[in-house]
Amino acid sequence: QYGQPQYGQPAVIVHRSSNQNKCCIMVTVAICVFIGLGFVAGGGTCVGIGNAQQEELETLNAETDFMLLPETCKILEIEYCWRTEWRDEGGGSSGNKRRKPYCIETWQPTFKYQNAAYDGEIEEKESDHDCGGGCGSDEGKDISPKFSIGEEPECWQTTAPGGRDATSDVYYCENDPCIKLWDPQFDLDSRAASSAILIIIGAVLLALGFAGIFFTITCGWCCLKRA
Repeated sequence: QYGQPQYGQPAVIVHRSSNQNKCCIMVTVAICVFIGLGFVAGGGTCVGIGNAQQEELETLNAETDFMLLPETCKILEIEYCWRTEWRDEGGGSSGNKRRKPYCIETWQPTFKYQNAAYDGEIEEKESDHDCGGGCGSDEGKDISPKFSIGEEPECWQTTAPGGRDATSDVYYCENDPCIKLWDPQFDLDSRAASSAILIIIGAVLLALGFAGIFFTITCGWCCLKRA
């Protein structure tokens, strides 16, 4: 960079030393490598959790872990509740986040089996609007999407002698004897889908992290040689 010379004075050349350039390059490389390691750590965690879940699924079998009960269950009542959750969305490079409401609707049936009443699995539906909160009837929505009062669906019970406490938590049980209104195979399929998503996300993060580290170190080395 050249300064404007004054009358009778020579022009002054201002430049940055080679050591300063190298220092800036090394700091930039270190920061980028640190970010890349964060991607690698996050990706490894996701893959590890996903693999662990899939290994657990290999030990489970809905047909042997549960038995179809000889009698049907009967839906006695359905509790309908709703609540609003506010979540931060947006942001990105601009950093402008906004709060957005989500309405969470839930239905939990109470059913009877052999003269005893039990809580059934909770159904949940999410939509993007503010619905306040409460429980009870709301324009007939206390009727579950899956069941209706008086219906007599098939039901399953765990084969584990200890009931819910002795049954894998992969299976969704809402009562101590672990009598389910939903086919237990549905729980296994849901866990398989979520574990596959975790592994995919983890693989993408690992690829981005290692590629970023390699690119950063390679470019940093080239820049240091030129500095």
